[in-house]
Amino acid sequence: MQQNKLPRIVIAAPYSGAGKTTISIGIMAALTKRGVNVQPFKIGPDYIDPAFHTDVTKRNSINLDSWLFDEETVIELFQKYALNSDISIIEGVMGLYDGIGSDPMLGSTAGMAHILKAPVILVLPAQGMSTTIAAVIKGLKEFREINIVGVILNKVSTEKYYDLLKETIETNTDVKVLGRLPIADDIKIKSRHLGLVQNCELLNKELMIDKLIALIEEYVDLDQIISLGQNAEVFKIELTEEKELKKEYVNVAVAYDEAFQFYYYDNIKALEELGATITYFSPLKDPKLPENIDGIYIGGGYPELYAKELEQNISMCKAIKDKSEIGMPIYAECGGYMYLNKKIKTLENDEYNMVGVFDGDVIMTKQLQNFGYAELTAEKCSCIFKVGDKIKCHEFHTSYIGHNNEKLVLTEKYRNKEKVSWYSGSKKNNTFGMYPHIHFLSNINIAKNFIESCLNYKELGD
Repeated sequence: MQQNKLPRIVIAAPYSGAGKTTISIGIMAALTKRGVNVQPFKIGPDYIDPAFHTDVTKRNSINLDSWLFDEETVIELFQKYALNSDISIIEGVMGLYDGIGSDPMLGSTAGMAHILKAPVILVLPAQGMSTTIAAVIKGLKEFREINIVGVILNKVSTEKYYDLLKETIETNTDVKVLGRLPIADDIKIKSRHLGLVQNCELLNKELMIDKLIALIEEYVDLDQIISLGQNAEVFKIELTEEKELKKEYVNVAVAYDEAFQFYYYDNIKALEELGATITYFSPLKDPKLPENIDGIYIGGGYPELYAKELEQNISMCKAIKDKSEIGMPIYAECGGYMYLNKKIKTLENDEYNMVGVFDGDVIMTKQLQNFGYAELTAEKCSCIFKVGDKIKCHEFHTSYIGHNNEKLVLTEKYRNKEKVSWYSGSKKNNTFGMYPHIHFLSNINIAKNFIESCLNYKELGD
């Protein structure tokens, strides 16, 4: 066992919408501008925030999740990516203690900070408070004795108000005030039905990031943040031997463009480590699939926002459907699953034809149809599942698919301490799609099953 400082900071907030993503991005970008090698992480099942992290740090942001993974996997992932950096900035999820059900430490930012023994910096909007803000901070810190070491006050535009808040916090708590961020509409990232607008869609993104960096440099004590990260508890590193995975050499095409961006970085890495050569393609822009492929992986995203363009790319829709009909393994989740159905009906009642592997109509709604963590149990085989396989998952979508009564994968979760269940997914030929998002490191056998399906297809063609 070795010991390493592994400097690290968790950025948390009392609730969603407090500004932790904006401030996390700003800190990452400002430190990177200084030449600090920042390793970004995101707690929870998120795809949009990590894309911003990756863009400003030029290092892939890694998802950490204490419900999808066991604690050993969380620690292995963290140390794997943190080792070759100067500091890890770990953006939290929702409110500090918000996770699964009433357990404040399961799937929450606080739970992750405990696992990683990481100091926490709170992002706290301060409008309408003075001395009460100290009580809020003290309550958040002592509720489960989380190591909150600093606070950044958001939407505090005057120096006089900031000085008042700083004095009351530092007089009544042992938490350092590390600065503030004034109200500035030109650094606000807009939201929509599944979260923030994607990094790839932002207009004037460089100008926005430059303005954010300037504000962070002016109003936030970056040197103190680095110091607090460096003073984190020494991290005991278990040097485990790299497991030699059996490699099966196959070529997998992965859909990636503005409509399909929702992939965990480690899902792609897992396929590569199992022997897959990844080739990316665009369902929006490419006229055909890559050559010499043995399987297709279509992740989530926003096909409903690009439904017209996807429909107009007739040659790509036909190419994917043709591959499905000859038995090529195709796995699609959430947005990718929507794309493989017959059509998408938007909120404006416009209908757009999609690939048509599955005979379902995707209906967009204004409400979440399923949201949160669940567990999957396969009741039938597919290109990713063998009967009895289990894996944890996350669902987050505002559409539903009509005419889908297949009993392929049992989905179960607890809602108000009561177990609820439903079936997920569609299968045709060797194509399988479902709404739930999965992380292969929750059960690596699922990735192995997909690679095996691709290898079997390849051998049939040889």
